[in-house]
Amino acid sequence: MTGVSPVLRKGVPALCRDPERLQQLVSEYQAGIGCKPLGQRYGASRETIRRALRCAGVEVRASHMSGSNRARLTTVVAEAYRAGRSATAIARDMKCDRKTIYRALQRAGCVPRGRSASARLRHQELTPALFADLRAAYDAGGQPRKIASAFGCRPWHVYLALRRTGGVPRGRAVSSRLNNQPRFEPSADARIAEEYVAGLSLRQLAARHGSGILAIKRALARAGVPLRSKRFNDQVRSADSTGDSATIE
Repeated sequence: MTGVSPVLRKGVPALCRDPERLQQLVSEYQAGIGCKPLGQRYGASRETIRRALRCAGVEVRASHMSGSNRARLTTVVAEAYRAGRSATAIARDMKCDRKTIYRALQRAGCVPRGRSASARLRHQELTPALFADLRAAYDAGGQPRKIASAFGCRPWHVYLALRRTGGVPRGRAVSSRLNNQPRFEPSADARIAEEYVAGLSLRQLAARHGSGILAIKRALARAGVPLRSKRFNDQVRSADSTGDSATIE
């Protein structure tokens, strides 16, 4: 092939728009270099290299997997699929697409499962002991999202545990009451109120007591202390920065 004159059209790779680079790519490919090394050299994917070669009218060599590697891939995929892993999860672990996984399953004689069967296999990984722990954490007042984060599962697993163990999900009103329970002791509420009246901000109180700003606001509300306005806080910070000790009205 002496010259490369690709038909420039919308959607063709950028390599096709540079005749010199395309000519070099074709020469290297015809010299025996594969698409993957060429993709690493030109900063493109293997499929982009293939498209550029086809755009230049070059017959792309078939990339067949060796028999031993194909047999090994088929065995690994079949074992993982029969163990309950989904095709998407296997493809993600092996860094390939799902079509490759399904072709391997077809060679192994495995019939692809439906979504319901895959869901049943995932449920089998949840043991009765885990259901009991999730139920106990939920009955103690925990929120499904926080419980799932602590046990390394998903929030819907908590509701599944409730159904399996005969539990009843709480309504929003009950969850709200549990979340609004006093976090501090009465003595701590009084101390927080004194520090707030002395001039500490909500953020400073939250950092000192290791809580959130919302918990500090609730403690102040229980102590009957009204919140300061933002304008007053700005005046206090301005006075502190200038060193003015005058009383702010």
